[in-house]
Amino acid sequence: MDEDDRRPRRWPPTSRCGRRRSVLTKRLLSAAALGLVPLVLAVSPAGAAPSTSTANWVELHPATKPPPSTGAVMAYDAATKQLIRFGGYAKGVLNQTWLWTGSNWQELHPSTSPSARRNAAMAFDPHADQLILYGGQNRNNGDESDTWTWTGSDWKELHPATRPSNRDRSLMGFDPHSNQLILFGGYEGPIPVHDTWAWTGSDWKDLNVATGPFSSRGEMAYYSAQQQLVLFDDVGERIFTFNGTDWVTHYPAGHPYGRSNGTMAYDPHIGQLVLVGGGNADHPFQDDTWTWNGTTWARLPTEVNPPPRWHASMAYDESTGQLILFGGFDSQSKDLDDTWTLKSTSAGGATAANP
Repeated sequence: MDEDDRRPRRWPPTSRCGRRRSVLTKRLLSAAALGLVPLVLAVSPAGAAPSTSTANWVELHPATKPPPSTGAVMAYDAATKQLIRFGGYAKGVLNQTWLWTGSNWQELHPSTSPSARRNAAMAFDPHADQLILYGGQNRNNGDESDTWTWTGSDWKELHPATRPSNRDRSLMGFDPHSNQLILFGGYEGPIPVHDTWAWTGSDWKDLNVATGPFSSRGEMAYYSAQQQLVLFDDVGERIFTFNGTDWVTHYPAGHPYGRSNGTMAYDPHIGQLVLVGGGNADHPFQDDTWTWNGTTWARLPTEVNPPPRWHASMAYDESTGQLILFGGFDSQSKDLDDTWTLKSTSAGGATAANP
């Protein structure tokens, strides 16, 4: 079965997408109707151990919220103490900026803003004290190569002398070894790229790494507790960390199914990275939750889960102490507008999975 990300002009999917009804969805629905494949596979890889963790997902019900949408970027800006969500797709490409207040979504109306786009990359750079947004796909299905920062009330375009190519669906996160924001891969039109760039605070620098991931499909996040920049791709059995100059490949004993289109972020309450949703051709639309503790993956057996989805937005809000998950699209290709938070009363409760 081919994978698709509801993008009318190309495939395969990655972690930053939001598309209309797809070839994949149509094939999944047809296959499900024939009894050939289940649309939701909540099982974990063989050998997953039970856990006594009390972490659970709780749906929130804000009075105002973004429209049902997918392919937006969301990150916490430690400089302004704001959880910011930008762009995405909702019956058209968006350039909306939203703020999470702890109980509600508030649409902001900055005087200057990046153009409407989906599948951009955004992360906070603690060394430069900047929330950085790069690239994405515009309304004309073209890719951007512009760099923006958020001031707390407005967007400001930066003009670096050097920059990566026009692209969307890149992965971005902070590397503690080089004290720089790292941008990896993405798609130039239909062509996947696997280059690694660093943001110096004023310019982009091609790192020309010797080795690295060869898949542009996956999730990447900064694991501050373990001082790791972590990339998990659609292969599944491997995970990558960045050592400041190169990517290092690890093969943990237990792991989730390989996937793209999920989302991953660090949750200080659990003290681990949290991976949610996504899927692949063999295991589409997962509703499982996994944690990474620096050396081992573990299935977090939550009693309540957000419905399976692709291309949701997730980030930890340090101001409110909440891991926030929003939107994406489901197995019926329906865009979602629900808001969830992960609550835990026991740190590190997940139990390691076996291969």
